[in-house]
Amino acid sequence: MQQQQLQQQQLQQQLQQQQQNGGDARLRGAALRHPTQQVQRLSRCTKLCFAVGGAPYQITENVVGFYLTIFLLDVVKMHAHHVSLILFVGRAWDACTDPAVGLLLGRSPRTRIGRFMPWIVCSTPFAVIFYFLLWYVPNFHMETSSKVWWYLVSYCLFKTFLNTLHVPYAAMTMFLSRDSKERDSATAHRMTLELVGILVGALVQGLILQAYGLQGGTRGIIESNGTCTSPHAANASNSSFNDMASLVEAYKTAAVVIGSIYLACIIVLFLGVREIKDSPNLNRRPSSLSLHRRMRRIFTYRPYLLLMGCYVSTSIALQLVQGNLALFFEHVLCMKGKFQIMVITVLVSAVLFLPVSQWMLKRIQKKNMIIFGMLWWIPFLITIVLAPSSDPLAFVVCAASGITVATASFLPWSMLPDTITDFRQRHGDYPGQEALFYSFFVFFNKFAVGATLGISNLCLSFAGYVPRGVEQPKNVMLTLQVLMAPAPIILSFVGIAVLYPYRLGHRPPQSQGAA
Repeated sequence: MQQQQLQQQQLQQQLQQQQQNGGDARLRGAALRHPTQQVQRLSRCTKLCFAVGGAPYQITENVVGFYLTIFLLDVVKMHAHHVSLILFVGRAWDACTDPAVGLLLGRSPRTRIGRFMPWIVCSTPFAVIFYFLLWYVPNFHMETSSKVWWYLVSYCLFKTFLNTLHVPYAAMTMFLSRDSKERDSATAHRMTLELVGILVGALVQGLILQAYGLQGGTRGIIESNGTCTSPHAANASNSSFNDMASLVEAYKTAAVVIGSIYLACIIVLFLGVREIKDSPNLNRRPSSLSLHRRMRRIFTYRPYLLLMGCYVSTSIALQLVQGNLALFFEHVLCMKGKFQIMVITVLVSAVLFLPVSQWMLKRIQKKNMIIFGMLWWIPFLITIVLAPSSDPLAFVVCAASGITVATASFLPWSMLPDTITDFRQRHGDYPGQEALFYSFFVFFNKFAVGATLGISNLCLSFAGYVPRGVEQPKNVMLTLQVLMAPAPIILSFVGIAVLYPYRLGHRPPQSQGAA
């Protein structure tokens, strides 16, 4: 008893000194109520294991995005409008399952292995199975309607179980540590592995297709991203890959390999990461508050809306550039053969800049880092559009753009736990509300990006884009230039303007970690 009183007196003296130095009031109160609490530090091994768990989402998402259209058109022999139907319904289903999973997570109890880990572990076998079925051709002579239903159901169920991994995995960030710096470091590791996952998925799929004799297998990455013709259809008569059975076997083998990588990553995540218990600092309240009132509080919480608005704006800007980069290199810069090396340059630059951004965050607020990143690429976008075509110039622009990719991809996810922490301190804590924040953060981003890319394709269509055309009309060239520079620049300024009133970054870093 005397020892506790002595500790209390020492803490009061420290807090008085902090008050003189302008310390954070909420942190002082939390420390006074819980003098024995210590912040958990994460080991490098734990951070790496957590980061590995994010790779399956990026690997499978990018392989599906790059190759599924090619597979359905040239291997399954579907009509283009059936493929469009499958992709449209699948994307809509994908977006809707995010908040649905978030709502279910909010009602799930905590188990011995945590609240989120059971969802990840239980969904993994089903995600792997339906990923394989997505690349499986059951019967070449199957009726068209049966083929459509097969791939539509497989696609939707795969997306469902993939989101059942992604939403709880992202929400788990809040339960890695109570220290904001530790969560930021874990998020940086995660983003690095996710960028590596993009490369791994493309390389594994392309190398396996090439091993089975598909020449130019990785060329499909270029053209599917730019909605051009597939590598099989481009030169079918001269292709060395005429054996359809071998083609089917190649895609099945790639699905098995990537599914195995998926499973291995989740095993590493399960063995290497443990969720911490809910923080005793917060006013934990029962979940009797109605869902409507909880949602209303979330969507009237200004810092969350500002951060989400910035993230959506910057994501749309990045996706506009990414979605039209292949066509821009092919038709405007006449550098079609250099596209892949430029994409790799962007990703490598982003991976290398992530540790630098972590170091800069010790001196610069996160909000200012995002503003810096979005302003950084504007002169390079203008240069690549207006300057004459040049390989060295394109390489420099792509390398510089990696800085923007790193900041725009990493920092909003790093700021989201701080925003949730502030919300919990202001409004109290309710079981599972972290999953709601993360699920709607993903949902609105997917919805906005999907709608924007659809509008982008419509703009090219109205401009007179000719599929498989060697030369495009001048209106198409102008449209590509607008989509590559003015539109992303405007969206970057919109994101900066939305983020500017965000004020959580003005608090000391320790107060953000007092979750």
